[in-house]
Amino acid sequence: MSHPEGMRRALPLLLVLAACTVDEPVAQGPAPEPTNEAEPSAPAEPAPATPAPVPTKLPPGTTDVNDLSAALQRLSRLMHDVRDAVEKAGQAAEGDECAKARFIFLASNDAMRASLEAEPLPGDRTPPTWDVPDAPRFAELCHQLPPEVQHCLRLDARGQERERCQPIMRDLPEAQQALVDELSKSFTPPAQ
Repeated sequence: MSHPEGMRRALPLLLVLAACTVDEPVAQGPAPEPTNEAEPSAPAEPAPATPAPVPTKLPPGTTDVNDLSAALQRLSRLMHDVRDAVEKAGQAAEGDECAKARFIFLASNDAMRASLEAEPLPGDRTPPTWDVPDAPRFAELCHQLPPEVQHCLRLDARGQERERCQPIMRDLPEAQQALVDELSKSFTPPAQ
């Protein structure tokens, strides 16, 4: 039961994209044909005023293209905030690899919450956070993993050492994958 790292990293983006759809019809008529006729010398009668187009109402559950663009920009800022927090936490973490991994997971959650509190995602959507076990349980599970997996469990290592950590985390034996899943499962808080 292996979970590709890319899917975990893309989960917040996929959640936003799944919730936002672009379903706005674009009105296109035939292009006017060019004419080679000479312009009349007398002023032509003014053409009747064309009424402004009535904006098309979007079906419920769809998002305007401009709103989608703003949502993607906000999501990008959120991901940047979390990535920065993970890197800083990796430098500040103390203890063995398991204690560092837990510290970094928690810092990631804190950064996500702080960023969303400062600037919520459109529609007040809340991406999942890490459901981190308490320190004794995390240590108990993590210490059953080989040292290279303990190291790659750290979110900062996964980002900085992709070439090394991706194959390790992707090709885990089933028992080790179950431990990693227990240590790094995601949690989506209920809507308020």
